[in-house]
Amino acid sequence: MNAVVKAHSGAVPGRTCPVSYRHAPSVFDREPEIVADTLYVVGGLYGNVEALRAIEMLARDEATPPVIVFNGDFHWFDVDGADFAAIDRGVMRHRALRGNVETELANDEGDAGCGCAYPDEVSDADVALLEVGDQAEVTLDGATDPVFGTISAIGLLSTSDSGVAAYPVTVSVTGGQEGLHDGVTADVKLIY
Repeated sequence: MNAVVKAHSGAVPGRTCPVSYRHAPSVFDREPEIVADTLYVVGGLYGNVEALRAIEMLARDEATPPVIVFNGDFHWFDVDGADFAAIDRGVMRHRALRGNVETELANDEGDAGCGCAYPDEVSDADVALLEVGDQAEVTLDGATDPVFGTISAIGLLSTSDSGVAAYPVTVSVTGGQEGLHDGVTADVKLIY
């Protein structure tokens, strides 16, 4: 399998975010906006209605009602209109921050990606055989020695190219990373 490795110098390969997502340290130099006895910070619902219900049930069991802050990324896999509305209603009853998913949904580009640079995709036939933690061997074009890593995430939503479904797979590189930079082409061997 050939892949274009997308990375950012100084960042973990496959997990770089656009510069527009970054904040200067000075934005955090202020008085707290939330003071609470119990604070729930919930990240990455990604449209999971059952997870939202579980959080609400946990909150109801607290002796003092907690302040709940949804730390972005509450939409993504909720493609059903009723699920999208349920997540939106549930989250908006609390404090909600805008995550990379919401930022991408609101961008003018129209591509609505996740905002992070992930390696190229893996075919549908291979996805069923893969598991998080499986080994990966990455050989950069022109290199003789591979770098190694493990599969850290397997996407749930496919894209289609010429009728073949493909899924994003994130590989966390654990070996040396010399020569690994944004746009370099590599051969990626997933070992399962």
